[in-house]
Amino acid sequence: MSDNPHLNQILEDLRSPKSSFLQLYLDYSTQVCDAPPVFHQFISYAIIATALGNKVWFQFGDQRIFPHLWLILLAPSSLYHKSSALGVGHRLLNRVTEDLVYPTEFSPEELLRILQDQPSGAFFFYEFMSFATYLERDYMLGTKGLFTELFDSPPYRKRKIRKESFVVRYPSFSIFSATTTDWFLEKARERDLFGGWLPRFIFLADTQQLRQDEFPPPPDMIKQNALVKKLHFISELKGEAHFTADAHKLYKQLYRQFVVKATTADPTLVAFYTRLQMYLLKLALILEVGNDPRRFASSFAITSHSVEAAHQLISFLSSKLQRLIEEEFVFTRFAQARKKVLNLIQSASPVGISRRDLLRKSRLSVRFFDDVLIALNQEERLEVKNIKVEGSRKFSKLYVYKLTQP
Repeated sequence: MSDNPHLNQILEDLRSPKSSFLQLYLDYSTQVCDAPPVFHQFISYAIIATALGNKVWFQFGDQRIFPHLWLILLAPSSLYHKSSALGVGHRLLNRVTEDLVYPTEFSPEELLRILQDQPSGAFFFYEFMSFATYLERDYMLGTKGLFTELFDSPPYRKRKIRKESFVVRYPSFSIFSATTTDWFLEKARERDLFGGWLPRFIFLADTQQLRQDEFPPPPDMIKQNALVKKLHFISELKGEAHFTADAHKLYKQLYRQFVVKATTADPTLVAFYTRLQMYLLKLALILEVGNDPRRFASSFAITSHSVEAAHQLISFLSSKLQRLIEEEFVFTRFAQARKKVLNLIQSASPVGISRRDLLRKSRLSVRFFDDVLIALNQEERLEVKNIKVEGSRKFSKLYVYKLTQP
């Protein structure tokens, strides 16, 4: 289970009814793969989004909002089986129809041709940074910008490359990907953060495993066949969804809370918060469909229960994202120094570390070092303990890492 009580409650709530696609997928996937259950849960959301494609939407002003998700699983390599978790979802989609999954290598012309013929589907990039590096090649220039533009599902986009013209209508494709946190942070670029590319992704960092399998068991074919049948049904849904009056009222309240939060947040977080707020609406649609697709098919209504459940999931993602940005996304010299000092203090907890040792290990100038400590103290990321050293009348200051509340 996750260390977040809100998410645990949502995961528990999704166990009823037992016949729901979401619960059945969680039962099936956690049986064959020991990756963190939260990975499987969000993969199930993206699978439903892929099956719905651009056939189910809700109106948002003059836009149609489709439920596609861009997902990055973050965890250390090997032990947490990120790729294995993605593979479970990949194979399930292939059983429904192989046409749902796009190829992973393409030229700009091939990409436009694919999306022109089939504007909804899924990309599986098992290593996100390999994908990002691929997009940096000379002949792929402009492709990242194209992905970014098409994320918002424009009704009509015309592109001309050399002598060939392409038209993409209402694109709605999900991205399934994974990487290690260290590699991601080493390769990520500041322009990708503030240019809108990275904020379009859901970052899911987790290391909570139910167990560690030496040899995973074979799949439960009864469950797999049931999942395929349910996904077939979901893929046949077509039409405009709408929020009930209660759901609309609840979202208005949540949006007002979001505005207050966004006005006081770090500018880097605001870019992500804006996208997460839209993901809240998408997840509400996905949860409604995933919990009871037949009931949804009778009314195409999104209820307040699904909006509240989606809100709890977004709160969980926000808390993870805040830590990732504050402690890991470092581009400036000061931010790099801050991360270094904070990591040294955290690694020395709960005992703490002296100023002398902290200064020596950080290898910073005294003035720069003091500025970092002032910033961390103002952020309430550390506390100072006065410890009396044995054999001395003097007290020494020890810096201790202070946990933050999500």
